[in-house]
Amino acid sequence: MLTVEKNKESDANDRGRGAKRLHLAITAVIMVLIFVHSAMPADLSSAESGILVGLFLRLLGGDAERISFIVRKCAHFTEYTVLGFSLGFTVEDLIGVSESGTGKVKSLSLAWVIGTLYACTDEFHQIYVPGRSGELRDVGIDCCGVLTGVLLYTAYRHLKHRQQATPESR
Repeated sequence: MLTVEKNKESDANDRGRGAKRLHLAITAVIMVLIFVHSAMPADLSSAESGILVGLFLRLLGGDAERISFIVRKCAHFTEYTVLGFSLGFTVEDLIGVSESGTGKVKSLSLAWVIGTLYACTDEFHQIYVPGRSGELRDVGIDCCGVLTGVLLYTAYRHLKHRQQATPESR
């Protein structure tokens, strides 16, 4: 009987390690995709966002330059929201999250700081890409995206914890 319990515990630990590796890999892939996208010269980047801009112009009309600006800034915000959400998992996996308020705040703050530092390095990197520039405004948008992702992760974790704590009523 003891061997069966030990095997179940070992299987659970293996699944936990697999999930941690997966979370770290997903976060790394997101960071690489952001880097690759930032490394695109301005003409390629404009052509890519131009597809959405053209769609919005056909649907809504309006000023192409303004719509292009909005599409690009929303892309910044969205990719960093996804990064922030993923960093929530990764930081929890790497350092754990205590159930105390202070422990949660520290780990979630760390996720936000990592995302913010990545945003800073990303904008710095763009200075060296033909036709691109590093913009402080974009760092601010990216930081807000990371914060939104971390807050979404917090809400997800809270809901998951509540579901696990509540006995199923059947």
